[in-house]
Amino acid sequence: MWDAIGHDKAVEILKRSIKQQQVSHAYLFVGPDGIGKARLAVGLAQALNCIGADVPCGKCAQCNRIRKGVHPDVQIVQVYDGRSRDGKSLTVIPIERVREVLREANLKPFEGRTRVYIFDAIHMVSDEGTNALLKTLEEPPEQVVFVLLSSREEWLKSTTRSRCQRVELRPVSWSILTEALEERFGLEHEQAVELARLSGGRPGKAIQLMKDPALREALDERLETIERLIRTGLEERFEYANDWAGRFSRERESMLSELDLWLEWWRDVLLASQGMQKSVVHLSRLEIITETAQTISLSQSVAAIGAISDAWRNLERNVNPRLALENLMLAIPLVR
Repeated sequence: MWDAIGHDKAVEILKRSIKQQQVSHAYLFVGPDGIGKARLAVGLAQALNCIGADVPCGKCAQCNRIRKGVHPDVQIVQVYDGRSRDGKSLTVIPIERVREVLREANLKPFEGRTRVYIFDAIHMVSDEGTNALLKTLEEPPEQVVFVLLSSREEWLKSTTRSRCQRVELRPVSWSILTEALEERFGLEHEQAVELARLSGGRPGKAIQLMKDPALREALDERLETIERLIRTGLEERFEYANDWAGRFSRERESMLSELDLWLEWWRDVLLASQGMQKSVVHLSRLEIITETAQTISLSQSVAAIGAISDAWRNLERNVNPRLALENLMLAIPLVR
């Protein structure tokens, strides 16, 4: 009853540790956003508290309460999005929330066998919070398991990584994800194929796109922006870069995801230029992608992909965002 799509290896690792009674006091689940880290973490929490014969059974009171998010011994610690005392935007897990969790962690489980704390986006914990958490990971309380989730493992301190058992979740093949979407949600084959591709093999992302039409509309708008900018002059491109740079410090992860989308789009152009339309991710944009591929040279497509990758690395290295993004806009070929 592990509710994970296409992550058989990760599930086997966790099942084996439970069966052999060698459960780690802390796990680090890494992988891109929407890959299924939180879903797998909830499955682990169920397995550790399940009272059924074959854990997790998904049917007992413990499993049901954890699935509904009302179990007192299982908490998901999420990013706080608000404002600090001086009015600046905050997108972190603050020290106060970490301290609250650590105080509770020293108490015996209230209802189940094991307290489980799932830190969604552990890389967004404040520095103070990270240091406080490290002390607890060094001397963990009994009957407590911490599950740290991260799509930006490189942002974590090495000391945090070294105190956890690492479980990596990778994109699921389009065929496996397509089949799962058809079987679980009754989708038509073409719709399931499109969602599998758009999600980049990320089950959670595919389900989000399926359930929330607004997300799909937002994705289409972002793609339209890319398609407009490759056909405009430097003035509009620089306006876009400046706006992007202005938001980078407070929306770092979102902005890096935007670069990922640019990279996907240009990879689609490169594939289309080689007659590989069947491998294109953004099928709904196939016409304009193919048209672009016929308009520019192969070397220009390759150069665009290289420039986007360089911009991504520069932003990760804290190069001035405006400079990095303006250089990117200069490098992207003008399509007429």
